[in-house]
Amino acid sequence: MSDVTIRPAVASDASGICHVHQRAVRILCRFDYTADQVEGWIGARVPQNYVESMTSGEQLWVAESYGQVVGFAGRKGPEITAVYVDPHYARQGIGQQLLQVVEQSAATGGVPCVYLDASLTAVSFYTNAGYKSVENGTHRLRSGVEIACVRMEKRLMRQRAASGS
Repeated sequence: MSDVTIRPAVASDASGICHVHQRAVRILCRFDYTADQVEGWIGARVPQNYVESMTSGEQLWVAESYGQVVGFAGRKGPEITAVYVDPHYARQGIGQQLLQVVEQSAATGGVPCVYLDASLTAVSFYTNAGYKSVENGTHRLRSGVEIACVRMEKRLMRQRAASGS
């Protein structure tokens, strides 16, 4: 989509980020998780959660279309913490653009390999972006609810061979 721009998130984006997160999980993940898991995942989320994430060192980016947040992504160190797109804008390449920005940020910061806990819904998205499954597991959400996930990783930089003579 040519009308989408990606930029670093600011505190005033928190309501839009929260809205996208809730819609994406409730609509896109409902076939892979129970209603209780979905609500445990995002039911108690409020905009302040995202402001706190930003102030605690997590980098967040938003995808914006005509002044509206339509997606977001996050990273803290080598961990990709989020890539979500509003269902109305899904499957238009916005998630790929967000992921590329996050990966570029990590690579620029000297991170050689990133990892994430992919929801069952997102495994194919990450596989298509070059991520490798490491192990199946569970992810404990802030609410204490556990959901099935897949630990995935991607090498961003190749190690240079030491030159010898």
